[in-house]
Amino acid sequence: MKPRLLKHIHTDNRAISMACEKIFTDGTDDSAVEIYRGARNTLYDVTDDTGNHLCVKHFRKAKFPNSYIYTTLRHSKARRSFEHAERLLTLGFCTPSPIAWSERRKGLKLLDSYYICEFLPLSNIRDWGKRPDSEALIEALGLFMVNLHRAGIYHRDFSPGNILAELLPDGSYRFYLVDINRMNFNVTNRAKLMSMFRSISLDEADTIRLAKAYAKASGENPDTITAEAIASLKKYQATKRRHRKLKKLIKN
Repeated sequence: MKPRLLKHIHTDNRAISMACEKIFTDGTDDSAVEIYRGARNTLYDVTDDTGNHLCVKHFRKAKFPNSYIYTTLRHSKARRSFEHAERLLTLGFCTPSPIAWSERRKGLKLLDSYYICEFLPLSNIRDWGKRPDSEALIEALGLFMVNLHRAGIYHRDFSPGNILAELLPDGSYRFYLVDINRMNFNVTNRAKLMSMFRSISLDEADTIRLAKAYAKASGENPDTITAEAIASLKKYQATKRRHRKLKKLIKN
């Protein structure tokens, strides 16, 4: 059985459309600049024939049973990334503009997938608590989290590396969410929403600073928000410790 290609391209730009088609058919070529390589995906900066920069995310072969789940019970990570981006933009939140997605399937098995979006030359907010502009950034980030929660948006991978920041001329910040395939909408469960504090910083002092900024923006009790944020952080750290111990036992 030959692999089957499913794709969706949403652009009126012919050069971008042709670049997407080529990537979906042949993969990225030697001109693609690798930005990030992880165990499950690789991120590239690809330039089309007219100089447009595209951000290309290649999701490699999923392990069983996800390779079948992503064609039957759930959409693939690439398709979810595209659909979540459209949803975020509709709700008034920023993310690189979605352009296309594709899937290669063999029967009911997902082989791999691509998500292509606008390339933004912005930096993420890693080490946000140590930056010279940390006070203003934390105030803006606290308000951003409040707005996400009020909109019922839960980002499972809400970490500094997945938030891009743009400093505007008036001194304010505009945040862009990336790595958005693991996201839920219409979430009302407070504990779930507040768990987004778990990995925004591994530094307890910085988490407290952000919690206070969140409380200021939401009008809630700072002590209550701080307690929820720290509880979420400690739970996350405990889970990570258990995983490390388990991996060590398996290796031994």
